[in-house]
Amino acid sequence: MTALIGHRPPQHSPAPLDTTRTLTVPKHKRRRHSWIHLLLVPVALVFSVPFLQMFLTSLTPESEINKFPPSFIPSHLTFAGYAKLFEQSDILLWLGNSVIVSAVGIASHIVLCSLAGYGFARLTFAGRNVSFLLIIATIMIPTQLLMVPTYVMFARVGIIDTLMSAIVPWLASVFGIFLMRQFFMSLPVELEEAALLDGCSRIGTFWRIIFPLARPA
Repeated sequence: MTALIGHRPPQHSPAPLDTTRTLTVPKHKRRRHSWIHLLLVPVALVFSVPFLQMFLTSLTPESEINKFPPSFIPSHLTFAGYAKLFEQSDILLWLGNSVIVSAVGIASHIVLCSLAGYGFARLTFAGRNVSFLLIIATIMIPTQLLMVPTYVMFARVGIIDTLMSAIVPWLASVFGIFLMRQFFMSLPVELEEAALLDGCSRIGTFWRIIFPLARPA
């Protein structure tokens, strides 16, 4: 009886997981995707024709550009147009200005729209919903109505004919604020509450927890 009471059934260790097995995709699904890709290949070729024609036109001699009917393939290729472009214009300066304006606009959109969207999504202050609705309502204002007032304002500030006049209007956008707000509202509040309980500040919670999660947006 003592032996029976002290006896324990043998414990079996769980079988090791087989890490060599891979998920296999059914053949009918792979075949369906392959047919879709075969259909997309000619469609992609059709859409690439205008870009190919534009490139060949840039290498076409000047005497054949305005010829009617136009020829898709030029008689011979020449780089005279590119040489004239770099010699008689400031194309490198224009490209540099475009890179600067685009880089500053992207960086400012990421920072400013994220901060504004997080404020409207999580912070509680008087007039939050009304302010957000007023910002969204500005989307309905046509851009043409803002051109003259924007020009007058920039002229008074003194940034006409400068890069600032091209950068300032695009530092942030209403759509960016709306997009970030909707994304932040989809995140669970428990993430921020846990960070605040650990002693992280509100701005620290945003930069360390919320902002890295906003990469999809």
